[in-house]
Amino acid sequence: MAKCNQQMADADRRQSEYTRAAETAANNYKKECEKLGITGAAVRQELRQLAQQLPALFEQLVQQLRSSDLDHIIHYYRHFTQYAHGSSASKPGQQLQDEQQQQQQ
Repeated sequence: MAKCNQQMADADRRQSEYTRAAETAANNYKKECEKLGITGAAVRQELRQLAQQLPALFEQLVQQLRSSDLDHIIHYYRHFTQYAHGSSASKPGQQLQDEQQQQQQ
C-alpha cells in the first residue's frame, strides 16, 4: 500500500513538472514568434510571407546604400587594395588626396 502511494505521489510530481515544462515551452514559442513578427498559428505560411518581403527589403537597402556617400569609401578601398597588392600607386591615402585636389581645381 505504501509503495502504491509513493508511485502515485511520484506520478503527480512528474505530471506537475511536465505541465510546467509545457507552459515554459509555450511561452518560449510565443516569444520567438513575436521576435519573428508572426502569430505562430500557421508558421510555414507566415514564414513564406516574410520571405516574400525580402526582395523589396533588399531593394530598399540597395537604394539607401546607393544614395549614401559611399563613393568616397569605395574609392579609398579600391586604391588601398591596389596599393596592398603591389600596384604602382604610392600610398592609398596620398593618391586619394591627390585625386580629390585635382577634382576641386
